Amino acid sequence: MRHGASVWSAAFSPDGTLVVTASADKTARVWDAGTGQPVTAPLTHPADVLSAAFSPDGFRLVTGCDDKRARTWNVRTGAVIATSEPHQQRVNAVRFIHNGVRILSSSTEDSMIWDAQNHNTVGHLDHPAAIGPPVFSPDGRKLVVTLATGAASVWDVVKPEPEWRGYLGADPVAAVAFSSGDLVVTFSVEGTAQFFNLRTLKRVGLTMHNPSPVWWAAASVQGSRILSLGVDGIVWVWDVPVGSRDDWQPLVEMASVLGGREVGSVPGVLRGADR
Repeated sequence: MRHGASVWSAAFSPDGTLVVTASADKTARVWDAGTGQPVTAPLTHPADVLSAAFSPDGFRLVTGCDDKRARTWNVRTGAVIATSEPHQQRVNAVRFIHNGVRILSSSTEDSMIWDAQNHNTVGHLDHPAAIGPPVFSPDGRKLVVTLATGAASVWDVVKPEPEWRGYLGADPVAAVAFSSGDLVVTFSVEGTAQFFNLRTLKRVGLTMHNPSPVWWAAASVQGSRILSLGVDGIVWVWDVPVGSRDDWQPLVEMASVLGGREVGSVPGVLRGADR
């Protein structure tokens, strides 16, 4: 799988047989996950493609572009189906929600909900000065936006018109990851992590301390593991506390593959090794 410039994002199809990549070469590409070969011609855009996602049935794609628009595509033919109204800034996050009936596309300034069939905009929310792409809940019903002020703002997008729910805690937030539909973890700029229940917006469980400030986080599909990437280039894998457990346990330490370094391994620990 090769593009002519940097790849900004990649995602599997629901059945795992295809991969879509979004690139600075102004294309999105659909690849066979088993062979690495393209299955359609390049999906050409007028500017950098920043994000891409499959529909739940795997037959359509939605892409987000630097030209401030999102587009839907036919996976089988590679033909564009529709183009969204312009956002306030470049579209850096997209996904199908509500079982593929709606599409959510976001920039750092605003988000739109549009009908996946007639492609009309059915909802809009403003979230100015976000520091990164909004984070979607696994079920696509909620949205968390981290603002330049450090506040983590929660929106309910299950209704046609998005509804603001409130903020997660008082500490400045640098990264957010969903552990489950109603459980989200926030990492502060100092590296402190806390769980919140999205129904109540109240903190639950104990606090975890990452060894360095965190600027990116993600959760496993099942929500039982959390990845945190610190400014020191180290990725930590954390076991989410469950049941009666009230402690965070780091499982694996991984060195980020940066600056001509590769990942080597020893039992239980992954570290960077110079070439």
